Amino acid sequence: MARPFLFCLLWLAASVALDSDTVTAQEVNPLQNSRKLLAVGNTLFQERCADCHGADGRGVEDSGSPDLTQLWNKEGITEGSVFRTIRDGISETDMTPQDLLDNQIWSLVSHLRSIGVGIDTELPDGNNVTGAVLFATHCVACHSVNGNGSGLGPNLIEIIPQRTAAQLFHSVRNPDASVSNRYRQVHLVTREGEEVRGVVRNENNVSILIIDSNQEQRAFNKFSLSEITREEGSMMPAFSPAQLSDQQLVDIFDYIRTSGQ
Repeated sequence: MARPFLFCLLWLAASVALDSDTVTAQEVNPLQNSRKLLAVGNTLFQERCADCHGADGRGVEDSGSPDLTQLWNKEGITEGSVFRTIRDGISETDMTPQDLLDNQIWSLVSHLRSIGVGIDTELPDGNNVTGAVLFATHCVACHSVNGNGSGLGPNLIEIIPQRTAAQLFHSVRNPDASVSNRYRQVHLVTREGEEVRGVVRNENNVSILIIDSNQEQRAFNKFSLSEITREEGSMMPAFSPAQLSDQQLVDIFDYIRTSGQ
């Protein structure tokens, strides 16, 4: 990693209070974690960061660099604050803004999250038996656990250990606040007038492959479509406390967490 970039991470905790007018990044990583994404993040980390932070992120002796595996235990640190520090730099320091694509920065954030230790979701105890019933009632249409359910939404077994309790509650109460590019809605209208909504699974200049709202995989030639509209909101409905109480959410999270063990 170049020295300014290292200085950025050394002073990461001090960067949380950036000018709110310049804060445009989401607070939660919008990219769905995958082996490919983590591989990209690890490659960038080894190229730009490992000289001072070590290949494992724990720092290099006598370099003065912080142990990045403890990064997420710092008060006030969010995925968004880490993103902004990498992107914008820190004024009045040697840390300059980094000329990286947003997705590259998010892949670095994902890597830093993956090597983090001691991350406490701070979830109270839940009842995974009750959670299994609630999951089957409210979640299984879009999500799956151990192959049971739908692949329309993200793999929650991977997400639960990487999110704080506050982030998990926020994602259920306000799903439109942060939508991964992989799960953004698309609205298609064929030249025959058929309307189809779903999420994109693959796309090129001539065709688009989606999973529709009935969890069916459908491919379209773009020349057969009269309209392709990218929609900002999530396909996931917002669940109010009246629909699912906080304790019921904890039960669902506990079911997902224990299913992944």
